[in-house]
Amino acid sequence: MDYKKAFYSKLEDCYLGAKVKEVSANKETKVAKESNTNSAFANSQASSSDSSTKSGFTNLLHIKEQYFAHIKAHLQSRIKALIGNDTIESKDIYNKLYTFFDSYLNETGTPFFTDTPIYKNIYAKIYSNSKDTSLFYKTQNLYYVKSDTLYQSLILQNNAEKDSEGRFSIFFDASEYKQNADNSKNKVIFKLDCITNGALNSTHPLAPSAEGGGTIELHSASEGEQEDNLSIPQITIKVTNQKDLFPDSFNVFKSNSNEFSDDFIKALSDNNLLPKKPTDSHIESLKKLFSSYKKQNEIDFFIHKNAKEFLQEQFDLWMFSYLYKDSAFQQWEEVSIKRLQNVKNLAYEIIDFIVAFEEELKAIWLKPKFAKNTQYVFSINTILSNATNANALLAKIFSDSHFESQVKEWKELNLVGEDFALSSLQGNEAIQALQNDKYKFLPIDTKHLSKESRFALLSAFSDLESLLNGELIKSDNFQALNSIMPKYQGKIDLIYIDPPFNLGENASFDYKVNFKDSTWASLLDSRLELANQILNNKGSIFVRCDYNGNFIVRSLLNNIFGDDNFINEIVVSKSAKLTETIKKYHSGSDSLFFFGKTNDCIFNVQGIQREERKWRDMHLPGERWSPIPNDYIHLFSQDNLVIKNGKYTSKARIILGKELLPPNGRHWALSQETIFELEK
Repeated sequence: MDYKKAFYSKLEDCYLGAKVKEVSANKETKVAKESNTNSAFANSQASSSDSSTKSGFTNLLHIKEQYFAHIKAHLQSRIKALIGNDTIESKDIYNKLYTFFDSYLNETGTPFFTDTPIYKNIYAKIYSNSKDTSLFYKTQNLYYVKSDTLYQSLILQNNAEKDSEGRFSIFFDASEYKQNADNSKNKVIFKLDCITNGALNSTHPLAPSAEGGGTIELHSASEGEQEDNLSIPQITIKVTNQKDLFPDSFNVFKSNSNEFSDDFIKALSDNNLLPKKPTDSHIESLKKLFSSYKKQNEIDFFIHKNAKEFLQEQFDLWMFSYLYKDSAFQQWEEVSIKRLQNVKNLAYEIIDFIVAFEEELKAIWLKPKFAKNTQYVFSINTILSNATNANALLAKIFSDSHFESQVKEWKELNLVGEDFALSSLQGNEAIQALQNDKYKFLPIDTKHLSKESRFALLSAFSDLESLLNGELIKSDNFQALNSIMPKYQGKIDLIYIDPPFNLGENASFDYKVNFKDSTWASLLDSRLELANQILNNKGSIFVRCDYNGNFIVRSLLNNIFGDDNFINEIVVSKSAKLTETIKKYHSGSDSLFFFGKTNDCIFNVQGIQREERKWRDMHLPGERWSPIPNDYIHLFSQDNLVIKNGKYTSKARIILGKELLPPNGRHWALSQETIFELEK
């Protein structure tokens, strides 16, 4: 192995992210090199370059790329200054640097336990003097940022026989696919762009080159078949997640369906790629190509909480292991010691470069964010009670040209009937109508008002802040908690969290639910840390989860809130209806973990009023002799007292001043103390 090349390649991946780079920077360089590419593909790649400037993450990659060029030049000059032209020593240094950093730099540039097979003897602190067990996961001490599937442009070919009709390839052009800003589902949209003959030629940007570049390595055809592929038809599909792009192209799939659109099937039939009446077999074969394309790797993005301490500690441990365990040499010559010292110095310099960028990312991540948009919701009653010139203000609002959208929302929420007319809140009888319980609690959302009416409403309150009794924030929950921390730290009584259950597959949810266990643990850990800070000392938190993650959640809560502040694990019953036959017991419950900020948290005992008052049974099956407190012995007759184990016991009870025995074979349900307490 060429360790010098491998080391710089790994370091480059750390700064650019190997998989990320393939769909950003490489696209642009490929277009620049291929001067004879067909114009349609070149244009799509050029537009990708233009649109990528709108992505903050892509811009970050360009900055990191320039930073890496600086690092590479610096390290090369440093190594040359240390060892001169000694190629053997140079190879040894690069070997050691590659061996270490290969274990700790992942595809997105975050340092953590990314490639740690057992033979590498990776060490992690998992206990302390105060605790002999602890939850360990490889992404511990990382901030989870987001997950994303970075779709790449790709060519796939169907499995039709050679020289047969219906043989074609599909070029999936992902140049206009934008990354997600969060973990909401990024629905991929396929649009038919064109159908051409002889698509794969020697100047195609995805064609195999002498250097092995391009993404054609994922093409289903073997090298021996590539020449034959030059003449087969190619379907170009635009891959995007922006609905408004390519308005002149029609969708490959029907709306909210996995079935192909009629226009797409007709286009393929008209070009003799499908029969006029395709069979289920033809359709399934075509669907497999789209399914194969969508199975691209998903990447998790993290930021390390303390990259310098982590990497330096791990390097020192690796060096120790190399010296005393893995290394065959035991001759402590000056040249050997000097070489190892050079390796350590260089490794620490590299760590400093990595940490500098990681710390910058951490600072950006932890910086409270500005609200992009803020709206207010007031009930009509709140306006009537607190606003200046409330009646005139409401009249102005009701006559606003945008207010019909508010009425539409009321109807959608079933707050008013379908026959409701805004005129019922206007005119001479408006004041009386507005004070009616039927209307006075209707909400007015400023998003439905013109700029002028919105300003008039907000200006009508002398102390707007005191009127607000709740905030609804649409944001990544870490960023939301972090941004409101200065205002609410130590002031919240109760937090309820129902995080995305780690189900293993995304199913029909509008957000991601198929995290790796370690990623899911990191996601929850940093958010629970903020939740702990925002609670007051009498506050409490409830976290709901199911069997997929309850073993992780309990450990995280123990670490953050403390074992002593665990109060209850509440079992939440779900539907017991059996909807399918499976070879296991159906799960009928979730776990709701209840922790206090301290052991002095607020706790109100909850009870349910019985629908009917019933007499409680005073006696239960089975004879029983109960101990009698010394203060009550004189109340019982000697016939009903028996000494057992040195204590007076009795089957009788004193009820309303009378000594009563239970029916034969039964015993009283209440103790004597309880009976006296109830009689007070």
